[in-house]
Formats: sequence, C-alpha cells, structure tokens
Amino acid sequence: MANSSAAGWSYVGAIGPTGPTGPSSGPTGATGPTGPTGASITGPTGPTGATGSTGPTGPSGGPIGPTGPTGQAGGPTGPTGPAGTTGLSSVTATVPSSVNNYSPSGYTVGVTNRLVLTPASGGSTITGLSAGGVPDGWQVTVVNASASDSVTFANQSGSSTTANQFFCPGAGNAVLGVQYSVVIEYVASLNAWVFL
Repeated sequence: MANSSAAGWSYVGAIGPTGPTGPSSGPTGATGPTGPTGASITGPTGPTGATGSTGPTGPSGGPIGPTGPTGQAGGPTGPTGPAGTTGLSSVTATVPSSVNNYSPSGYTVGVTNRLVLTPASGGSTITGLSAGGVPDGWQVTVVNASASDSVTFANQSGSSTTANQFFCPGAGNAVLGVQYSVVIEYVASLNAWVFL
C-alpha cells in the first residue's frame, strides 16, 4: 500500500499478520520389534558302552608237597673231659697248742685248698677241720712251716664235730713233722677227712 502524507504525517500502512510457524520436526519413527532368540538345542548324550565281562579265575597252585621226615636228634654226647685244675687258695696261720673244729682266719670251706701252719712252741694238736658244706673229694694240702715243732692230728676225736674229724692212718693220731706236708681229702661217705 502507498504511503499518504497528510498534515505532515507519514502514514505507514498496517503490518500484516505473521504467518504461522512451520510444524516442528517430524515424528520419530517407531522402533521395529526385536527378532526372536534363536533356539539352542543340545544334542542327545550317546549311550554308555557296555562293561566287558571279568575273565575266569585261574586255577590254584598245585597240591602241597608232603612234609619231610624229622631229622634225627644230635649224636651222642661226648665224654666229659677231666676236671680243670682248681686255682690255689692258700691260708697261712699260727695254730694254738690245741684247737677243735679248726677254721683259721681266711679259711673258706670248699675254697681254701692249702694251709701253711706254724705250730705253737712245743707243738699243736688239731682235733678237727671245719668241713660244713665241703664237696665230696675236696682236698687240702697241709704244710708244717715250723723248723722245730710238729702238728698232731687227733684220730676221730670227740672234741670236734663228727663231720670235722680226721680218719688217721692206722686209727692212731697222725703227726706232721717239721717242714713236711700232707694232703687230706674229704670223703662224704665216711663223713670225715682222710689222709692220702
């Protein structure tokens, strides 16, 4: 429209209305549906193989052989050798003028096998020698160490115990002279000492 000029006014024609704004962005398209999950199929388990049968048991060992004969007992026992020499067990003593059941210091029945005796002045008399428990056949050597006096052994003197008495030669008293020796042996069957 043309402008009009009146009274110095300049007339501007009216502004036409603003056209409408165009539509906003177009609508978002719908999301398509999710496809189905594929099936997972496990194949079937194969059959278990058959267990083989157990083989037959082998035969037992052969029969047990017979027991051998028992061996013979050892041969006969050989003869007993001679008895060994007994070690020396000596006692030295001074004899009283007269003594019964004599058992000087250090004398051990069945152990002492030598008596070295010094008789009293004028001589000594022994009526018996201790023999309690002495083994049969036990021997004792009696030595008179004196150069001047003798030792007399009384024959079966009742002053000593019967088992300790002497059986002297000839049934009389036996005299052991100076610096002489004699062997006496105990005989159990006689219950006495005898002179060899």
